[in-house]
Amino acid sequence: MEQIANTVGVSRGTVDRALHGRAGVNPQVAEQIITVAKQLGYRAGFDIKPVRRQKKLILGFVLREGLGVWADMMIGIERAAAELAEYNVEIIVRRFAGYKPETELQCINEIMNQGIEGLAVAPINDVRVKARLTEITASGIPVVLVNQEMNGAEEVRALCYFGSDYMLAGRTAAGMLKLCHPPGRIELGVFCASKNMFSQSTRITGFLQEIDRLGLNCHLIDLLNFSRGTDGSQALGTYDLALAFLKKHPEITAVYTVGGQSGAVATAIYDSGRAGEIIHITFDMHQSNLEGLQNGSITVLIGQESVAQGYQPLKILYDYCANGIAPPSSRILVKSEIIIPQNAY
Repeated sequence: MEQIANTVGVSRGTVDRALHGRAGVNPQVAEQIITVAKQLGYRAGFDIKPVRRQKKLILGFVLREGLGVWADMMIGIERAAAELAEYNVEIIVRRFAGYKPETELQCINEIMNQGIEGLAVAPINDVRVKARLTEITASGIPVVLVNQEMNGAEEVRALCYFGSDYMLAGRTAAGMLKLCHPPGRIELGVFCASKNMFSQSTRITGFLQEIDRLGLNCHLIDLLNFSRGTDGSQALGTYDLALAFLKKHPEITAVYTVGGQSGAVATAIYDSGRAGEIIHITFDMHQSNLEGLQNGSITVLIGQESVAQGYQPLKILYDYCANGIAPPSSRILVKSEIIIPQNAY
């Protein structure tokens, strides 16, 4: 690791974060670190034994399309797939747009027809999705829930959950709002993409509960769901919605964005001329959010090691399916990392 750090010209801590998909590293620097690591033959996460069978092991991964955490997860998935390929392991990925359970179920059924022996899935919080995953585990195929938990998730009998503690993330966001907001009444707007996603509804619950516990003088102006623009793009709809909201409510002093389109909300804040004035608390370290930190349209990011959420579930499935090694816990939680302009590199 020290050799990688010296070659790239960064600290060993930065190398460690980049190789393990943790937040707080400039994406371009992370890519350079990974390239050098590959050239030097370094592998961060797989302590892999040779496959014990001749037959190809096929693993599946179902997740949403989109920017932010979903794009970062794909980086982790592709990294794991490249490393596992030499061990006769194939990774099949299916991605779905939007938040309709029917769309995710279609992807799950398609991938199950490919003869997979293990499934990682970021589930929509829906009884039909839960029932289908329960059927899959009952058939003997291990399932790792990723990024999203579900109400009644214990019924699925998944191998484990790998992702954030979203209640803690919401409470953390409220704590950061208290630290960053100047004295006086907080005029707050909250943006989310879908309450069908366990992560978003739980982040909001944890945030509002902590606001109340802290006794903050906070007025919730509105909780808005992202809408699609006229061209069907999620980001355009989010930008339009946020910009209209900011114009309608010049009294707003803080924004809390819990979905994956925080970059579009940040752009609206910047274009409204209120960057550095509105306290904007949101999640995930990726390029558009990095720009928001730099121009003041995002105040604080809370990271969730999103690249690792693509990478590690496949490692868990490989260890279990190929080597019979069970995960260390039924609930493996990533860190909620606080990222500000001064440490976003």
